[in-house]
Amino acid sequence: MFFLKQTIIIRNLVVMGYMWAACSFGQYLIMIYVKYLPGNIFINTITSNMSQNFAALMGGFIYSKLGIKASFTILFTVSVIGGVLILLFSQSAEQLMPLFVCLAMFGCSGGFTLVYVSTQDVFPAIFCATAIGICNVASRTLTVMSDIVAEIQPPLPMILFTSISFCAIISIQFVKPMKVKEEANWHPTTL
Repeated sequence: MFFLKQTIIIRNLVVMGYMWAACSFGQYLIMIYVKYLPGNIFINTITSNMSQNFAALMGGFIYSKLGIKASFTILFTVSVIGGVLILLFSQSAEQLMPLFVCLAMFGCSGGFTLVYVSTQDVFPAIFCATAIGICNVASRTLTVMSDIVAEIQPPLPMILFTSISFCAIISIQFVKPMKVKEEANWHPTTL
């Protein structure tokens, strides 16, 4: 309860909970929605899965070079671009659909890797495991809706995907990473 009384911790918890939800919801939405996209479903699915694997490898590298805000901003910008391209060209560019799916999935999957890696820099070490649990429960609760949203009449699923990804770009700007010196001050016994 000590940590839940701190405004910085609460703000970071809300932002990271949303980031977890946006990554998880977007990733599962694309995996389910890919069957409704034009083109070959097998090529779209293979491209989506390859994008997930590449994003998982690149997510940590991007984070180590750029930090939390820039990494999430770049990854979700890629997702927004992929979502917008799917929305604009879903009827006309059947050959390019695997590329659009790859872009949309890359941002969410890379972000999904980053939420695990970056949580340690956003919360004090003594509260980090609890924060991961809270964020994970929030994201899984909202991710349950992804299969329902994927079955809604197009283009609404991709509009929601793109909107959630865009809101993630904005919300990550409000997170405040912890510094090592600050973290020592967050232990309840030192206050």
